[in-house]
Amino acid sequence: IRTAQTLTGFVSFMGRASAERMVAEMEGKTYRGCDLRVGWGKAVKLPAKPIWPIDTDDFPDRPAVGVPGTMPSTQGGYREEVEVQYPVNARVMYVIDRLAKYVVDNGKLFEEKVLEKERGNEEFNFLFDYKSPNHRYYKWRVFSLTNGDTLEAWATETFVMNDARWIPPNPKRRPVYTGKESDASKEPTDPDSLKPGDREDFEELLQTLTLERSDIQEGMMFALEHADSAKEVANILTDALTLSDTPVTMKVARLFLMSDILHNCGAPVKNASAYRIEFQQKLPRVFESLEKTLKDVDSRITREAFKKRVAAVLTAWGDWFLFGEEFLKGLELTFLRGEAAK
Repeated sequence: IRTAQTLTGFVSFMGRASAERMVAEMEGKTYRGCDLRVGWGKAVKLPAKPIWPIDTDDFPDRPAVGVPGTMPSTQGGYREEVEVQYPVNARVMYVIDRLAKYVVDNGKLFEEKVLEKERGNEEFNFLFDYKSPNHRYYKWRVFSLTNGDTLEAWATETFVMNDARWIPPNPKRRPVYTGKESDASKEPTDPDSLKPGDREDFEELLQTLTLERSDIQEGMMFALEHADSAKEVANILTDALTLSDTPVTMKVARLFLMSDILHNCGAPVKNASAYRIEFQQKLPRVFESLEKTLKDVDSRITREAFKKRVAAVLTAWGDWFLFGEEFLKGLELTFLRGEAAK
């Protein structure tokens, strides 16, 4: 950045393609009166997961969340001191913790969808009451998780964010939520049907789905946004996954989308847990279709790559404790049934 004096900043990207696009788009641009000169720096060690930028352009009255600042006020101190307090209601604390984790994992888009969907839901009032202790707890949680802390252990040193001095809560005094943390074991309520336009949008998304992370995330966000129609969404995706003569890459992309939805079925979104039940009923049929696809693949390299990707999905489901070990082993045996016969 060039002004009266030259200032330099460094930004790392999770993928080279994103970095190349940024260099092409920002070189020579002017930002807040500064001429940008963009070039390449040294490679750095990447974090285990991206630290998503969270801004407030779409919500102008809302304070920034999870963005640290270090500028003191004109009085030489900080505008205020924020002592983070645990929510009085342990259930609300659980919802805030889970939402903060999903926002850190999935980025601003996920948070925006929750803001749109849960407006008026008392359990999510903390998102809209910016001055409430619960909103401040949420802001701290996002900041803390973004910086590598966990839900059980975190740094207790004070820090500066949004021109305020923040004091984290004492981990030893964290309330314990004793209620059921998931409704996954319950039968979902009768789902609402998708609107015709929404159904067409989802079917079109599946027809053009690729292995790009942005495509998978778009499909996952659609599923969460329409979780009230979990049964119909699951049926559409299952039908698409079991179509014959579908290219291997398309099959894998749709399987990855199903896996991503399952990974997020614990999100604090109404009826999201229904996806685990819906997909579990359909997975034997899906893996029978995958077995037929594997049998029809002529290329040894393509066949081995296909097997590795399906195996990776099954391993992930086991690591996430989505299904029982015997159920997952049955899916694996179904998929490799043709290979064993050779």
